[in-house]
Amino acid sequence: IFARGLTGFQQRQSAQSYQVIVGTSDFDRHFESEQILNMVKRGVEAVTLTGNSQEPWILQLMQQRGLPYCHVICDSAPFNGHTVGFANDKAIALVADHLIALGHREIGVISGITRDNDRASGRVQGIQASMAAAGLDLPKERIIETTYDITSARAAMAQLLEQAPEITGVVCGIDLLAHGAMLEAQHRGLNIPGDLSIAGFDDLDLSAHTIPGLTTVRTEADVMWSRAADVLLQLLRGEGRPPRHVAVNVELIVRGSTGSPRSTGPIRR
Repeated sequence: IFARGLTGFQQRQSAQSYQVIVGTSDFDRHFESEQILNMVKRGVEAVTLTGNSQEPWILQLMQQRGLPYCHVICDSAPFNGHTVGFANDKAIALVADHLIALGHREIGVISGITRDNDRASGRVQGIQASMAAAGLDLPKERIIETTYDITSARAAMAQLLEQAPEITGVVCGIDLLAHGAMLEAQHRGLNIPGDLSIAGFDDLDLSAHTIPGLTTVRTEADVMWSRAADVLLQLLRGEGRPPRHVAVNVELIVRGSTGSPRSTGPIRR
């Protein structure tokens, strides 16, 4: 999903003769601050930040230097920073509400590590809020946090099934986790969605082609990052002040991985 977003971002910046420098932090905000500081020391003209979990001092430094910056994949930021994206809690609520509307009452969650990751934590909070609004509980043992890779996602699905065999639906924080969860469930002989409904978030290209196709939330990453590039270009040119928040549409995509809950008891396989 980041590759898709960065492609849109770079195309927009390259068209205006700007070079894009990319740094990754593996969700370590201390390391992220170091990378931002190194970029600032080397004279970058603007910075785009994923999410809003940065250390306050580095944001204050950029503001003190008058350096344009913008947060992506969120709808609010510290110090009234510019943002392009959506509310993560409300976006994933589309999936949780979908499962609840299908009749699911026993729902589990596979999430990314929520520490220092506002997107992951916001999505867990959104699921919790949807379930609470429906009068449903989400016990801690039904929330598994893991790293973003298929092997870890499969292990998280195995742990969730062992801890909460009564679940009939699983909401995953991103599609990658959902694909790992589907693989593990199918490896155990479970039918999707007959035994277990699984949904993700991002709408990766692969998600339309798995068997069954994955129910997910489409976020249009390329559009979002292109709009972030527009915000920075407007700030760099001094062409007025762009809005503090640029909203990006999200859409629930319903495919074959979700259906009505099974009528039998807990999963025993």
